[in-house]
Amino acid sequence: MKHSLGAMLLLVAGTCLLTLPIEASAGEDQAIAEAPVGNVAVLTGDTLRLGGKEVRLVGIEAPAAGAGCRLHGAPFDCARIAATALTDLTAGADVECEPAGRTPQGDIVARCMAGGYDLAEGMTYTGWARAWPREGNRYRGFENLARNRGHGLWRDGLTPPALWQR
Repeated sequence: MKHSLGAMLLLVAGTCLLTLPIEASAGEDQAIAEAPVGNVAVLTGDTLRLGGKEVRLVGIEAPAAGAGCRLHGAPFDCARIAATALTDLTAGADVECEPAGRTPQGDIVARCMAGGYDLAEGMTYTGWARAWPREGNRYRGFENLARNRGHGLWRDGLTPPALWQR
């Protein structure tokens, strides 16, 4: 009985921690920090709406709408499939984002976790995003695994967006 009481207290404490606000820098990024955990909508394969703010996943790039993928020569909506992959990674999970900065266009960039799992890692590992070429090597190994295994955009017969073929 003592063990189950301790497990219950741990569960309650963990649940409380998941609802705490995320620390962020001052200014507009504070709105992300105060967003309710789990209030997320997937916009694209690398962009979420969290607490009413658009948040771009740091370190990766997923195909944009109209990216021009082909599967065995036929048009293939890889942008929609990438967004679906991100939806799968966030389904039923609490999502927390830690702001990491802004793009040159002013978009919020953040490292986002779903149930403790790094979403950018998941997107590169499944092959539906690539490590951003200008970032460090944080996600490059996951991208290489996906390439070597033929996952996602790296599967046989699939031509990724022209921008990625350089």
